[in-house]
Amino acid sequence: MRAFRNVGVAGFLFLSFACSSSAATRYVNVSNATPAAPHASWGSAATDIQSAINEAASGDEILVAPGVYRITEFIEIPSSKTLTLRSTLSREAVIDAQGLCPAMSIYGADSVVEGFTIRNGFSADYAGGITVGPACTVRDCLVTSNRAYSGGGVYFYGSGVVEGCTIQSNVAADWAGGVLFYNHSRGRVVRCFIRDNLSSNYAGGVGW
Repeated sequence: MRAFRNVGVAGFLFLSFACSSSAATRYVNVSNATPAAPHASWGSAATDIQSAINEAASGDEILVAPGVYRITEFIEIPSSKTLTLRSTLSREAVIDAQGLCPAMSIYGADSVVEGFTIRNGFSADYAGGITVGPACTVRDCLVTSNRAYSGGGVYFYGSGVVEGCTIQSNVAADWAGGVLFYNHSRGRVVRCFIRDNLSSNYAGGVGW
């Protein structure tokens, strides 16, 4: 029985290592002329961020080259995936919603979004710029020139963290131009600049 248990433990450790080492890297470059799924190299990089997210599995990292990524539908990390979405050069990968839609929603618990400029998002309801879900982290981003009825720039609905970001020049028609903590959210804002945001009613900068 002792030998059987030892083999079982060894097999379990092997399987655990195999699972943990299976994470892949996906690539995005708006200027790439030869995109091809599953976007596993710069030569086959996706030209839009959502395509790489769709191909990625939970645990993957997505690297995004500098450039302007214009969207007409919001970028979403779904609740079924934990991903790291990272710009290769701080704030030089620009997600531009063109005033047509919200810019980004992060629903996948423990996901990380790092190094982007997020601009020109629009929502007639909540969250013009970025929605930060449970246990997610947004780091080193510029969130600017987004608009919503409430929560113009950043909208928390869970226990996420926004750190080292600049949140500026966002607008809300009713509540919280810069940052909105919604429905007793336990989110945190750490070492951020929050400036020049506007609300027509309550809380130009931060609203609870």
